[in-house]
Amino acid sequence: MKNYPSLRQIQYFLSLSRSLSFSKAAEDCFVTQSTLSAGIKELEVLIGQPLVERSSRHVQLTHYGKEFKKEAEKLLHFADQIIDPTARRDNIAGPFYLGIIPTIAPYFAPQFLKNVQIQYPKLDCVLDEDLTDHLLEKLRSGRIDAAIIALPYDIGSLQKHVYAQDKFMLALPKTYDYQSPIIAKEELSQIDLILLEDGHCLSDHAINACSLNTKLKKQKHSLSSLMSVMSLCETENKGTLITEMMLEPLQNMFTNFRFIDIKSDKPLQRDIALTWRNSGPDNHFLQQIKIAKLFK
Repeated sequence: MKNYPSLRQIQYFLSLSRSLSFSKAAEDCFVTQSTLSAGIKELEVLIGQPLVERSSRHVQLTHYGKEFKKEAEKLLHFADQIIDPTARRDNIAGPFYLGIIPTIAPYFAPQFLKNVQIQYPKLDCVLDEDLTDHLLEKLRSGRIDAAIIALPYDIGSLQKHVYAQDKFMLALPKTYDYQSPIIAKEELSQIDLILLEDGHCLSDHAINACSLNTKLKKQKHSLSSLMSVMSLCETENKGTLITEMMLEPLQNMFTNFRFIDIKSDKPLQRDIALTWRNSGPDNHFLQQIKIAKLFK
């Protein structure tokens, strides 16, 4: 088995290489000068090369010492990353698997990926679009590292960080017989609505937040795409519920619709949240994402 230099010996050498003074290097390392000198001597014996030229007047690195310094700095930096997780922030790299539900992904993903590319250029963020139930199961089993979902939802022991509130709005074809720019929550029950199929939490959140009839879950259409819902609403002259996050892109795509605020005593909204396993290996990175506010 090979004998390797200790990190302490490398620290001694790097301190000396910066100050070129045994007394100053010893002071910086909080050891005696003789301890530091002995540690560097042992390092030279281990690698079989002189690293330092010593004289009564000055200290300088040998040619090999200068080359060794570059590698020693890399080694010590790597050791810092292992020991101190906060040192990893500027060196976050590799794949990161992020789940995201379909009613958030199209409106959220482009800006999020742009922010990731700017702040963590070495990170390969891989998106997995799926329903909430499926994403939470993937998260618990370790197939993804985190998920963007909408609350309220039972996430059990998973961790969460709510970063936005997304209020509900009514989308109606301009041909629908309702002209007011605002609708009271109590009036929604009088509007013919088409919602996403059962299983999409957007429908459940809308029904619960707006106190709608749960029979809407049993509607005749089974549509998994909001674009399909909007198109069908246009054809059948019916309305649907969207959220503020979706407003701008839907306004651009469906110019023959009106988008109406819902008046209520309390906010009618869903919470957009990041969820992750507290025991996951990337827990620190998720904290950094929160701090960096990549979700804006």
